[in-house]
Amino acid sequence: MEPISENVGTTLVYSDARVRIWLLDLAPRQQTHLHRHTSDYVYVALTPGETVTITQDGGETHSADEVGDAVLHRAGPPHVLRNLTDAPYANVIVELLARDGS
Repeated sequence: MEPISENVGTTLVYSDARVRIWLLDLAPRQQTHLHRHTSDYVYVALTPGETVTITQDGGETHSADEVGDAVLHRAGPPHVLRNLTDAPYANVIVELLARDGS
């Protein structure tokens, strides 16, 4: 079984005690490595695309994004994200690590 990665995106572009910001780039039909979000997060689509999130237990959630779509997700189980199209897919992931005063 593939190990669960702490890297939730392709490139970490910013990190402090409150947020971590990643770029995620997926080539056509490519998928991420198995990873887990330990904090709630928001992603913002940089390209249009259709993806499927596949959890370690086999559950699937399909998404269709337009440029600029912003989606909040709660921390959850290990999963991969697969690009279902013949075009590159990209988004920005903002992990919400802590609030002011916490």
